[in-house]
Amino acid sequence: MNRILLGIVLLALTTLIVLLLLWEKPISWSRHYQHNSKDPYGTRALHTVLQQRELQLLKKAPAKGLPSRQNSDANYLFIGDDAYFSAEDATQILRFTAAGNRVFMFTPRIPPLLLPEKTSSECLNALLAKRYVKDSTASMNLLHPALKLEKPVRFQVRYENDIVAAPWSFFSDDLSCYGTTQTHVLGLMNNAYPNFIRIAHGKGFLFFHAAPIVLCNVQLLRPEAQAYLERILTHLGTGPIYWDVYSNKDHDHQTGTPVANQGFSNKHPLRYIVSQPPLAWAWYLLVTMAILLVSLYAKRKQRIIPVMEPRINTSLEFVSAIGRLHFIQHNHRQLSLSKSKLFQLFVRERYGLVPGMADYEQKLSAKSGLPSEFIQELISTQQQLEQAGFVSESQLVSLHKITEQFYQRCK
Repeated sequence: MNRILLGIVLLALTTLIVLLLLWEKPISWSRHYQHNSKDPYGTRALHTVLQQRELQLLKKAPAKGLPSRQNSDANYLFIGDDAYFSAEDATQILRFTAAGNRVFMFTPRIPPLLLPEKTSSECLNALLAKRYVKDSTASMNLLHPALKLEKPVRFQVRYENDIVAAPWSFFSDDLSCYGTTQTHVLGLMNNAYPNFIRIAHGKGFLFFHAAPIVLCNVQLLRPEAQAYLERILTHLGTGPIYWDVYSNKDHDHQTGTPVANQGFSNKHPLRYIVSQPPLAWAWYLLVTMAILLVSLYAKRKQRIIPVMEPRINTSLEFVSAIGRLHFIQHNHRQLSLSKSKLFQLFVRERYGLVPGMADYEQKLSAKSGLPSEFIQELISTQQQLEQAGFVSESQLVSLHKITEQFYQRCK
C-alpha cells in the first residue's frame, strides 16, 4: 500500500514538474498575429470575419503553396512585423499578382523582393527607407471619398492596462513616387503620412499597409476600428483569400520548422529555480509536501456543487455580424432589415415591448422618455424601408442616424 501511494505521489510530482516547465502564460501581449489566437495581438476576430469568404490558410512557403491562378481575382494576405520571403517566394507572389490577382501586405517594412522591377530607383529607395513616428496614439483614415470616415480612427498600443509609446511606421512621403498609374496612396496616418498604398503590377495590384496592429483583436473591439477594417476589406477581390500564416516566422530551409520555436523558452520563471540545485530541491520538497497534504488530509466533506453557467444571449452579436457583412456587400435593404431587427430586440429586452401590441408607440415613448413624434417618425421610417423593394444609401444613413439618436437619448 505504501509503495502504491509513493508511486502515485512520484507520478503526480513528475507530471506537475513537466507541466510547469512547458507552461506558457495564458495571455500573451506580444505581436504574434496568430490567426487562431484570442490574445490581444492575435487575429482571430479577423479570421472569423474572413471565414464568410472562401478562405484558405497557407501553412507552407508561398513558392510551394500559392497557386498560379489566371485572372481569378484571388487574394494573398500577409500580416506580420517581418516577412521572411525567399527569392522563390517573392517570384511566385509577383507572378500571382501579374496574373490579375491582389496581394495584401500588412507589415511595417516593404520586402524589397516584392517591388516590381520597373519601379524607378529614386522611388525604390524612398519606399524602402525606414520611416516612423514614435507616439502613444496614431490616427488613420482612407482617402477615397466613398471610403473616407468622417473622423480619423485613433489607434493605441496597449500592454496590459497601460498605453505605451510605440513606433508607427509609414511609407515615403515623397510625392514624386505617387500619383502615377503605377503607385497610389490609399490612406494616411495623422493626416500627413502615407501608410496604405497600392502598386500596380501586371494585371493585378500590390497593397501595402504599414500598421498590421490595426487588424488585431484588441483593436477590433471598437466600432470605429471595425468600420476602418470594413473599408479596407472593400479592396479585396471577389476570388478566394490565401492567408499566409507561414512567412511571418523565420524557418529552417531544410526542415521547414520555425527557428524561434526550437527548444524551451528561456523567459520561463522556473528556469532559474530549476537550474540552481539548492533552489530546485527546495521547490521539489515544497511541491511534494503540498501533494501529500492534499492526498492524505484534504478530505472532501460533500459533493462538489456544479457551477451553472448563465445562458448567453448571442442574438445581438449575430445580427451585428450579419449587418457588417451586408454593408461590405452593399446590400442596403438587407442591412436596414437587420438594423430594424436589432432595434426590436433592444426594445424587447429593455422595455418588454413587442411590435404589434396595443399602444406600442405610446408605451415605447413613455418608457424611453422620448417624444411620441420622434417615436412615430422612427417606426414609420423602419416600416417604409421594410416594405420597399430597394433601399438607397441615403435612406440607410437616415435610418442609422435616427436609430442612433434613440439609443443615445433613451432611458
